[in-house]
Amino acid sequence: RVLPQHARRFDDDELPEVCQSEGAVALLTNNRHDFSVEVTLYQALIEADVSAVVLRLPNSRTERPDLDWLTARVLKHLPRIIRDLENADQSLLLTVRKDRVKTNPVSELLRNRLA
Repeated sequence: RVLPQHARRFDDDELPEVCQSEGAVALLTNNRHDFSVEVTLYQALIEADVSAVVLRLPNSRTERPDLDWLTARVLKHLPRIIRDLENADQSLLLTVRKDRVKTNPVSELLRNRLA
């Protein structure tokens, strides 16, 4: 589902709670900067019991990615994404690249970030 209109003005660390209230198990984003380093975001994902699926763009300077390209990337890896989310007993960060999906428990990323 698309993020509700009222949530578009929220900060990134408020989005996991929106996902939870909407019944979503994961948030799909191409905002790799915040979703790879923000402690408050990791904590919010864990508290809401929501995962994040982050699409890595081929060029980090791209501001407006091509939606067809992003959709194709998600579809290519969708079986793996679904399997990882279904088998999860905790919040995950799934980083989707062209050729693979890297899955990490958010609690582990948070622990490493705080170390």
